[in-house]
Amino acid sequence: MDKIIACELAYLKCFSRIFENDAHIIRFRDEQLPDMYDHNVSILKHQLNTFDFSKLIEKEITISLKEQRDFCNIKYYFAQEIPVMMKYHPEIICYGIYKFQSNASTLKTVEKALIKQVTTKSMLDEVLEVDLATEDEDSRDFCIRRWRRRGVVYMTNPNLSSFICYYEGQAVGRCDLFMDHGIAKIEDFAVMPSEQRKGYGTTMIKSLIDYAIEYACHTFYLVTDESDTAKEMYKKIGFKKIGECTSLFFKFH
Repeated sequence: MDKIIACELAYLKCFSRIFENDAHIIRFRDEQLPDMYDHNVSILKHQLNTFDFSKLIEKEITISLKEQRDFCNIKYYFAQEIPVMMKYHPEIICYGIYKFQSNASTLKTVEKALIKQVTTKSMLDEVLEVDLATEDEDSRDFCIRRWRRRGVVYMTNPNLSSFICYYEGQAVGRCDLFMDHGIAKIEDFAVMPSEQRKGYGTTMIKSLIDYAIEYACHTFYLVTDESDTAKEMYKKIGFKKIGECTSLFFKFH
């Protein structure tokens, strides 16, 4: 898990700067996308007793309020007792960390599907089309701003790439791949609503694993909300849960 956590932090650094790194916590901020919850987050380094954790939460909330944010996001990758008596009560979100522990060559794929790495502006536009199709209408503005932010990184960071799944010339899905010291993280997985449950997801995962193997990666994983039904598909094709990440998400307004 230590190497995967290190990969998680390296991935976060693609978008966010470290604003504080002390004995207990690493605080990340993305000044270009300040309302992106996952880019503006504090990562707890180790377990704390409830008193110390309560004080740390108060500190992080105070900092977020001073920054005029309407949220505070604290994450950790281990068991941690959560204080009960707090002014603000968080939404507790549990994410499962799933490692691929099967043989990619055995995965069934869609024969005519084609996976391509995003290398041009027109392909970035297709990524946005898939993203918008899988998001609520209310999220449209944020989705566009997130796409712009991530598009810059896709084109400038050699360790992070976006891929599109095409079928008969049409974009039906997209996925990101981040590689760091032999570890490959599969992220931002999306399939057009009308094209789901047709095998495109498995096809993309196999293609990304094969691609990462060419770059000497030996470990492949993804992180998914434990309440998300997609985790059943991941388990079915060979992903095994090896750990958890917990998010304490505080919303102020």
